[in-house]
Amino acid sequence: MASPKQQGAGRAGGVRGTSSSTSTAISRRRWIASSSCSALTLLRGQRDALALDLEGLRTKLRTGGRKMPKAVKFPRARVDDVVAVACMRSLYSTVEDLELVPDMQVYQKDFWLYRAEIQPEYVDGLSPLSPRIGDLTDPLYLDFISYSQFHVAGQKLQQAGADAALVDDFEARVGASILSRLGVGDLQGDPPAPAVRGPGEEGEFRSDFVEGGAVALPEPPATAPAVDLDLTTRLREAAAAGPRPLADAWLQHLCSKGYALRATTSEVPPDPPTLGLSKFEARVVGPATLWGTEFLQAESSSRRYLPLANAFDAYATKVLLKRAGFDAGCEIRSDEKNAIQAWTVRKYV
Repeated sequence: MASPKQQGAGRAGGVRGTSSSTSTAISRRRWIASSSCSALTLLRGQRDALALDLEGLRTKLRTGGRKMPKAVKFPRARVDDVVAVACMRSLYSTVEDLELVPDMQVYQKDFWLYRAEIQPEYVDGLSPLSPRIGDLTDPLYLDFISYSQFHVAGQKLQQAGADAALVDDFEARVGASILSRLGVGDLQGDPPAPAVRGPGEEGEFRSDFVEGGAVALPEPPATAPAVDLDLTTRLREAAAAGPRPLADAWLQHLCSKGYALRATTSEVPPDPPTLGLSKFEARVVGPATLWGTEFLQAESSSRRYLPLANAFDAYATKVLLKRAGFDAGCEIRSDEKNAIQAWTVRKYV
């Protein structure tokens, strides 16, 4: 039989054993709880990362793998509404005239779907600024909406298997339409004379770019001169001085209408010097199409089918130079504030 001392020791040992077991169980539960929290945190982190990956994938799919450029946040001028509408309608009518799609409703649908997909990201990138959706005089909106239309137009050119001749025709039609809508007359031959449409003559159909889609609204009969005599005279005089002065005069006119903040042109000596060949550079500061130009240049297919991007001014410049008797080519690059156009011009023989 155990002595009282031995029995006490046994009870103490039992208490110590029970206390040790309890402590171990508590530690185990704490470890499990801690591990569960860590696992939950890890799972949440993985979920968030997956969501970001999925959103990034969606963005890549929407933009063809291109990264959306930084938003243009420095102040730009309000664009004259006549100039803005002339530019947008010229693009739309060119797609229609070339019959790049069997039905313009297809083009409208594709354009508005694409616009709706990328608009939220564009608007977020502009914060705290906010574009006035539907207002073509707002450069933030005109930049975005013209990019969207040109992007889809480029897709249609690609789907049509456009060769160099069709791309050149596309550029010529866009440029000629802009000049016509803004009243630019003939640069050669007799001085321009006012021309009016006869009463009852219906104008072209115009597109409603505010609410989306082309609404068949015939323009009212024109009563004002179709030719802007002052502008045409200034361009004729500039053309007589050469290709660079002509391009400069056109750009200064657009700047006066808010299309860009300012523009300069400078001669670039050809290397090597070539008879009949000249080069000049046009630097357009803060154009209303700056963001879209950078975005379109980021895609190889757009560079192939839309080498002038969405630079409406360049489309018209190229046509002006041709009307003045010059064959012209242009390479465009851009930075955070400027669109730089490198022009190579050759006099027609």
